[in-house]
Amino acid sequence: MSSQDSIYKNLFSQPEVLESLLRYYGPPELATLLDFQTLEDVGSDLLGEHGQKRQSDLIFKIRFHDKRFLYLVLLLEIQGSQYKDMLVLRMLEYITLIWKKITERDKTVKKLPPVLPILLHTGNRPFTKPTRLKSLLAGYPSFLEKFQPQFEFFLVDECLLAPLAKHRLDPTSILISSNQAKSLDDIQLALDHIDKLASSQELQELARQLLRWLIKVSKKELADLELEPETIEPENLKENLVMLQENLRKMRHQEYERGVIFGREEGREEGREKGREEGLRIGIIKALDTIYQFYSDGDVNHGKTKSRMESFLGQGFDDLVKSYLEKLA
Repeated sequence: MSSQDSIYKNLFSQPEVLESLLRYYGPPELATLLDFQTLEDVGSDLLGEHGQKRQSDLIFKIRFHDKRFLYLVLLLEIQGSQYKDMLVLRMLEYITLIWKKITERDKTVKKLPPVLPILLHTGNRPFTKPTRLKSLLAGYPSFLEKFQPQFEFFLVDECLLAPLAKHRLDPTSILISSNQAKSLDDIQLALDHIDKLASSQELQELARQLLRWLIKVSKKELADLELEPETIEPENLKENLVMLQENLRKMRHQEYERGVIFGREEGREEGREKGREEGLRIGIIKALDTIYQFYSDGDVNHGKTKSRMESFLGQGFDDLVKSYLEKLA
């Protein structure tokens, strides 16, 4: 199992993370029926460490408030995995193996416990493979319908949930925001949420693991920082959070400066293609949008924002520039 799979598996093995997954992204009302203090990882116990169970997959046992049990099968499809159309069969195999093991251990069992199969898809494109067994079956006469097994797994598709996750502070939402981050702004937002989580003493270890995951999945964007997830320890959590926030601010300022320059350059390029005046207008709009966005986010003060905008005066688009200056008033 890769270190990336390992970090992710460890996160979802924690009751707080699994609870937030089910509460905010699982079947409606299920979370209110469960006692998360009884959560137990039983994957290795039921199916063994090797052979029958992929190491990054998780199997839990949890009690309902009325003391009955529910089994949860959680498949973690890490971004970049190669998917197969028969994934639904792996889910079904897990369930039948769980039931088989339970009945082998206790010959007095008369009723099988319910099982909820969940696929957590972390890719940046929607999941399109079959989620129902029926989709895999070849055509057959209608009278055979009642003899065919009916099975479907519950899909949590991160790329479709990312816009919602950005506005939530629970652990699963922070994970989704981290996985789906496409810009420094997205990374900054996820980092801010982790920082808020770390303000609670009892959640600091969870915040540390979330920070390690954010660094891991944002390695390309944060390459200049030369920070490895393994270096984040409990005693330096706060220090690293402050350092990362400061470095992200600097990186976003550099992006801001490049955006202003790019706006001017793109305007000149479009000017050559569409006519100098129209192209320059488009370029100025893009530059002013960039400047105003950084001001709105609180990353650039009023004086510097105004000065930057005023630098575009005298190029024949003063009314346009003044309309942005009015937003600052």
